Amino acid sequence: MITSAVRTLAMELTGDDLPAYVYDLPALRAHARAVRDALPPGLELYYAAKANPAPPVLRTLAPHVTGYEVASGGEVEHVRAAVPGAPLAFGGPGKTEGELRRALTLGVERFHVESEQELRLLAGVAEDAGIDAVDVLLRVNVPLASDELGGAALAMGGRPSPFGLDPEAVQRFLPLLSGAGSRGPLRLRGIHAHLASGLDAPAQLTVAAAIADWARKLSERHGLDDLTEVNVGGGMGVDYAHPDRRVDWAAYGKGLA
Repeated sequence: MITSAVRTLAMELTGDDLPAYVYDLPALRAHARAVRDALPPGLELYYAAKANPAPPVLRTLAPHVTGYEVASGGEVEHVRAAVPGAPLAFGGPGKTEGELRRALTLGVERFHVESEQELRLLAGVAEDAGIDAVDVLLRVNVPLASDELGGAALAMGGRPSPFGLDPEAVQRFLPLLSGAGSRGPLRLRGIHAHLASGLDAPAQLTVAAAIADWARKLSERHGLDDLTEVNVGGGMGVDYAHPDRRVDWAAYGKGLA
């Protein structure tokens, strides 16, 4: 979003000042506060650092977000340094053994696991490090009908995808998680699904409800008493010139309450 303050400053820049990144931090602070105020008190709000990892941006958002989602070992290091002590959720496919080891060393609070290979790798790394409990959310391609994805600009789930676990195979992984009876270091915290991007509030709420319902049925079917968290991803449609035209945060927050 180009605010008037950014536009004015950009017009004043000379050739010696360019290239340059220009941020309106007060406007960002006000927008983040408005989003937070529109959401239910019990809902956690995480900022994906890949959207913009500039330290001033991360620090401006800190009072209004629960924590940060990181998608690589480099982002873990960067965000931990920029906002020390902030909760981190490590997502993204293809995490390496070195990245997982470093993330555990830096105290990452939760891991979004996207494959059986990653699940077993994380368990081995945690055992080698002598860590008794690592909180895990399984990223699942929750099945959805095509009409439930609405006018998604990008569909990342609800169908075969490199992002996330096959929902039919999740039962096979449960014995590896302490919340499902295992004595290993991995503790099942919840289910994560990011299925689409570019959704308006009604479509996003439909997707969120479907994810929550799928997680509830999984919990009931397998007696997963420790499954207490459902991450419904992001995916809100944004018109970057006029962001309020596409995201009705009040409607979205009311639907999640």
